[in-house]
Amino acid sequence: MTQNEMIIEYLKEHKTMTPIDAFYEIGCMKLATRIGELKREGYNIETKMENYVTWRGEKKRHARYILHEH
Repeated sequence: MTQNEMIIEYLKEHKTMTPIDAFYEIGCMKLATRIGELKREGYNIETKMENYVTWRGEKKRHARYILHEH
């Protein structure tokens, strides 16, 4: 099974995915690249940027990808 297939399977079950989810659940380190490929294939995936604070107090952002199925 390809990473793209695993990402779509995960999104269909969980509805959203972050880069951390992708790394721990399927070993994908380039989620943004895979999402771009899936969008070009016709999947309706929304990108939302989220703010968070690290354990050291640093402010960071990451993407949350949301699958919209028809």
